Amino acid sequence: MGFEELAQSARPAFVRAALSVTGRREDAEDAVQSSLVKAMGAWPRVAGQERWRQQAYVRQIVVNTCRSSWRKWGSRVSVGDLPELVQAPATDAVDDRELVRQALARLPARQREVLLLRYYEDLTEAEIAARLGCAPGTVKSSAARALRALRDMLPEYAGAPPARGGAGGREVGPDGEAAGDGSLKSA
Repeated sequence: MGFEELAQSARPAFVRAALSVTGRREDAEDAVQSSLVKAMGAWPRVAGQERWRQQAYVRQIVVNTCRSSWRKWGSRVSVGDLPELVQAPATDAVDDRELVRQALARLPARQREVLLLRYYEDLTEAEIAARLGCAPGTVKSSAARALRALRDMLPEYAGAPPARGGAGGREVGPDGEAAGDGSLKSA
């Protein structure tokens, strides 16, 4: 498969991945375009590989390009406050996706990237750590913080109120110890 064929057939997937990282369609399109230019110059290195390896190679360039743009535009000033998330009916899947997309856009870049690689690309924690150049523990803590933040931003999808406090969500007695049987006491 040639570069042109790969670029044409996989471009929508690259844009979706970039959109998940950047949060803005315009930035995602720009990142994919820049990435394809970079990948075209390096194509002889992966031309003989399997298609999935070629796609993974270009997708990694897309993610790295998005990360580079954060560093370049890290001092960009946002005018005004972020808009509040609109509460949509739970039955409208399109609105639900938009709420989740808005919530993801409000996460810090590293947390958003970890969630993208973990749940969109279905990579293991070790693979994510290798791609991001960090320890697997950093990936785990970033994912946990990101999921907690999403639960806090979207409580109607979390199923239960967010657990806060020390005993892993279990009720803590007056002595600071968790309830002995692991169950929550009724109020």
